[in-house]
This record gives sequence, structure tokens and C-alpha cells, in this order.
Amino acid sequence: MHIWQAKPPNIDAIYSQVLVLGAGASGIHAAKALLEHGVDVTILEARTDALGGRVKTAEFPRGSGYVVEAGANWIEGAGGPLMNPVLPLAMKAALVAPLCNYSDVIYRESYQQALNRTVFSLRCDEFNAAFERVQHESEERRNRSKFDISVRQALDFVNWTRMSAMDDVIEYFKWDFKEAENAETSSLKWAAPWHTFADFGDINYFSTDQRGFKTILEETAMEAGIGFGSDRLHLGKQVTHVHWSDNNTANYAHHNSYNHHYNDGHQNFPDESGQVFVTCSDGSVYTASHVIITFSIGVLKFGQVKFEAELPAWKRRALDSFHMPAYTKIFVEFETQFWDKEQFILYGAWGGASLTESTTRRRGVNYPVWQNLNADAYLHDGPFGGTAGERSGKSAILMATVTGLESERVEALTDNQVLDEVMHVLRDMYGPEIPRARSIFVSRWLTDPFTRGSYSSWNVGFDATTHADLKAPVATRLWFTGEACSEQYFGYIHGAIIEGNKTGHAVAAVVHEMRKMSDVGIEKQDDG
Repeated sequence: MHIWQAKPPNIDAIYSQVLVLGAGASGIHAAKALLEHGVDVTILEARTDALGGRVKTAEFPRGSGYVVEAGANWIEGAGGPLMNPVLPLAMKAALVAPLCNYSDVIYRESYQQALNRTVFSLRCDEFNAAFERVQHESEERRNRSKFDISVRQALDFVNWTRMSAMDDVIEYFKWDFKEAENAETSSLKWAAPWHTFADFGDINYFSTDQRGFKTILEETAMEAGIGFGSDRLHLGKQVTHVHWSDNNTANYAHHNSYNHHYNDGHQNFPDESGQVFVTCSDGSVYTASHVIITFSIGVLKFGQVKFEAELPAWKRRALDSFHMPAYTKIFVEFETQFWDKEQFILYGAWGGASLTESTTRRRGVNYPVWQNLNADAYLHDGPFGGTAGERSGKSAILMATVTGLESERVEALTDNQVLDEVMHVLRDMYGPEIPRARSIFVSRWLTDPFTRGSYSSWNVGFDATTHADLKAPVATRLWFTGEACSEQYFGYIHGAIIEGNKTGHAVAAVVHEMRKMSDVGIEKQDDG
């Protein structure tokens, strides 16, 4: 296909018709869509050695050659009326992703206390029934345009009352573990519908592929001509400034020129009509007619990327108002398995005290959710054509998860401090004689300068109008996309793919329309 290129501006900058900032799921699919329309595109990615953004692997234990997923791990939503866009990518890549069964779960408190499977099963059923009523209330409030309330208020309204540590953990597993945020701060109208499962189905898969879950994105990029080795993909390009101007936008009356003097040593930019200039930390400068920004909400809120001129107030309000909590994974490795065989192990509290009654600890501080990576289910190949093979070395791995405020606390600790806490919990569950873990890995998304959080979460009080502002382009030059821009599928990789694809097609349409207008103008000049 012919790739149309406009004449570059007269400046020492690398020109592309469209720049895509970030090579995560959204960025790759936005660039792919642009190329399908014959639009020239360049991707700038801050990391030097990886694509995928928050789809990221880590070798664990170090030196073992075995990898775990530090970020996105699940294909959530299959078997429903619509096709999850991740599924064909997984099939094409022959991804190893066995079935993940959230019902394959056991609840524990102290090893000195007897398991009560009957009560646990009964309370899980009661929560599920209560949550169905919560979702009905969510639908009613959306359909009748009623004011929003928190998921906690809705749970109270349907008479779900946490009476024990068991109840706390059931709620945490059913809500916080998925949303990375608690029911107190989550929106009933927009977070509770769970469109992913209503649209795509209730079946979930867990990637154990030793190429990494990111292989589905790497292969997509390679096939589109934007993978490793492509001159359209520029790695190690951490964006520091986005310089832009629009003389037709009233918001920028006092910032309507690139000829702005920077006291920090940055060069001045000419007022090329409609051009956007992007500066990277290595001093390189890129320019384009349109820029697609795929940075996470956390990065945009943190302010490490400077916009000149400043983004309009409505855009800043929307970005600042949306939540970007952390979902922290903690992997611990032992020589052999001593824990239960189920996929998930839930832990109540030290000594069995109710979390709601405790005045010294917050919900989640006890590491409530554990995933058994040695479960039989995870040793299978899955339905996508991949082969799991044998795990190298003799080891056993558990993964604990904390979220929200507890993630902030845990990520501020050293690995050894986290391991001390983790071992305290495991010894309370399984007895004081169990060995100390041989190694630990803690995902630290909050302090990662390229993410500043794990994924977005729709907080109570954030409405659909503000969300429309969140994803709206600014003056058709600056476009925003990513999982946070999906009203239905925020927080998911499929939301990122869908939004990136939509944005790529939308920008391509604008580019072609501008080209037509330019061609008409040239013809009129020739006629004159």
C-alpha cells in the first residue's frame, strides 16, 4: 500500500505524519490501523528492550530462565455473545494459557483453626446473590440517569454485611482483586456493570507462556511492520515534552506559539501550522501533524510529560479525576510445595480476627489472595495451540496480590521487609515449621516511571461526561487512547486494544480529510 507523506517542516526534527507515543497494546493497534489506511506513522517507546507496556514479564527466580507475568496475566472474558479481541491474537500466537477457575479456591485462617468449607461456600453464594442485586441497581441508575453511589453503599443497600474475616476476604476476592480498588471508592454506575463478562463471557485464561503474554503483541507488531527492527519503531525514547499550538482554540490565547522561551535549555520551535513537536530525554526531537498519546493515566497525572501549550482545563480535570491504583504481585519461590492444591488460597487474618473489627490494620494488609502457580490446571497447554513443556529446575511458586492503598504501603517496603510479612502470614496459615522462601519478586508499578500505577479504575463521582473529556482529542492534533479511555472495558487489555484500534482509524480519517482539503486548495490555486 502506498504511504502518503507530507513535506516535513523546516526544522531539525524527525518527521512522521503521525506519532504514536508508547508501544503498549493501544499504541501497537493504533499504529497498525494507521498503516492499514496508508498513513505514515512512527512509534516512540521509552523502554529500550521491550514492547507491550504493562504486559511485561520478569525472570523468576533470577537466573532460572523461567518467567512470570509482572503485569497483565489473564484473558478475561470468553464464551459469550461477542468475541474478545485478545482471543484471535492468542490463537495466532499459539499462546500457552490454561483455564483459570476462580471457583477452585480454599479459605484458611490460622493453621490451628479447622477449615469450615461449608460456611465459606455458603457465604460466597450469599455474596454472589447480593452482587447480582447490586448490578441490577447499577443498571437501574444508569437507565434512569440517577445519581451515582459507591459499590459499598449498594452492598449495604442489598444487605450484604461483613461479619467476619471470612466475609472481608470473600468481598476482597470478588471485588478488590479484580478492580484493584475497594468498594468504598468504586462507582456503582460505571464500575459494577462488568461489561467484559456480560459481553465476552465468564471463561478466563491465565497465561503461563514462557515467551511471555506480550508475545501476542510482539507478533501483532511484527506482522504489521512495526516490530523489533522496524524503522517505524524507535526504542529508548522517553518523552519529556509535547510542544503544540492551535491558534483557533481560545484556551491557548496566551500560549499560541511554539516560539516560547524555555529556561531549562530546551530549544525554541517555529510556529509551523498545526505541527506537534515531541522532545525525548536523549534530546531527539520528532514532529508530526497528529500525535496519539497512549501514556497511562498515572503518567499523565504525575506530570513528568510537559505539554506546551498547557492542556485545556477540561482535559486536565478529567485526567486528574480518574483513578489509577496499583495491583501489586508478590512472587515467592520455595524448593517444594507445602500449600494446598487449589488454584486460589484465601487467607482471613492473623489469629482469625475480623478485619472490620481491627483498629490496627487495614483491609488487605494480611495478604488475602494467594495463587498457586503449581496448580495442576496451570501445567496444561490451554486451548490456543501452544505447548507448556516442563518447568526447568525443582521449585514451587506462590503469588500473593495486594491492591489499592495496601499496594502503596507494600511498594514502599524493601523486598526483605515484604518477605518477612509474607512469611508471617504463610506460617500462620501452614505452621511455624515451613521454610523461608528462597527468593521473592515484587512488581512495583507505582514507582515505575513509565506506568505510575497498574490500570485505571472508575471511582465514584466520575461521570460519563467527564470520561468523554478524558478520551476526547484536543484540537484534532493531540489524541488520547488506552484502556482508561474505554467506557465499557477500562482496566483490561482488550479495552486497550479496542481503543487503540478505534483511535487509529479515527486519526486516519482526519488525515485523509485534511489531505483532500489540501488537494482542493492546490487545485484552486492552479485554476487561479
